[in-house]
Formats: sequence, C-alpha cells, structure tokens
Amino acid sequence: MLPFVAAHPEVSKRQVELKIAEIAEKEKRPEDAGKVWHVKVEFEYLLQGGGAMDVQKGIIYNYILDIVCQ
Repeated sequence: MLPFVAAHPEVSKRQVELKIAEIAEKEKRPEDAGKVWHVKVEFEYLLQGGGAMDVQKGIIYNYILDIVCQ
C-alpha cells in the first residue's frame, strides 16, 4: 500500500485502507503460508483480463484511485 500512497499523495493512507478493506479480506487459505489479502468474489471482475500480478495490481490501484478521488 505504501508505494500506492507515495505515488498518489492526493489520496490519504486511511482512504486507501478503507477501500482495500471494502474490496478484499485478509485471511489464510489452505494454499497460503500465512494471512494474505484476497479480493472478494464480488470484485473479482477487476482482475479479469490480466494474468500477471503487476497487471492485477494496476487494475486494483486504478480502481481505488478512481473511487477514492471522486
């Protein structure tokens, strides 16, 4: 999250935290070594069209930026 906040100083860290909590949940699933963020089912459409994690992060970052800056 810090790289996102650093790249977009117009968005507060708290706004980003709230949006991430809205679209994802931190949990440990059987395939995970520990707790990690997983996008909630209702927001998985944001990940479609890109297979690379960097692409997925970019889509979610843009979504957060668009929503928070409205």
